[in-house]
Amino acid sequence: MDLREVDLGDVIDAALDILQFESAKQGVSISVQKCGPSTIRGDHVHLQQVVLNLVVNAMDAMSSSALGEKKLEICTFIRNETEIEISVSDTGTGIPEGQIKEIFQTFRTTKEEGTGIGLSISRAIVENHGGKIWAENGKDRGAIFKFTLPLASSSTHGTR
Repeated sequence: MDLREVDLGDVIDAALDILQFESAKQGVSISVQKCGPSTIRGDHVHLQQVVLNLVVNAMDAMSSSALGEKKLEICTFIRNETEIEISVSDTGTGIPEGQIKEIFQTFRTTKEEGTGIGLSISRAIVENHGGKIWAENGKDRGAIFKFTLPLASSSTHGTR
């Protein structure tokens, strides 16, 4: 991993730039709410992969939703002086209750054509950055994937 100080907002923006055409094609409305500067110590490419995976999964979960109902929201907020939380929520079908605890296991998938490695890779990346990742169902519908990362000022990773 190439650990550097990166702004998590830049990581999110770069991922959304890659997915801009696909989200427009699928009619997915994406909103982003950032808490402001969020400097973390991490690998930009690996963290971008986490965001890409979560957003693509969310878009897939909304594939059967009617146009105008496909809404994806990415939020960042400072949990405390040492940690930032990122959430990716959708208006899709949600996660079957019996699968929430297993969803990050390798080769577990809810998709017909899924490989079951995306979320386990995302978990490994987040944990290698000193964070945690989990999923829950939304109050009304859809799923919310959340992960935390240590802020750069509190990072326990060595410096380069």
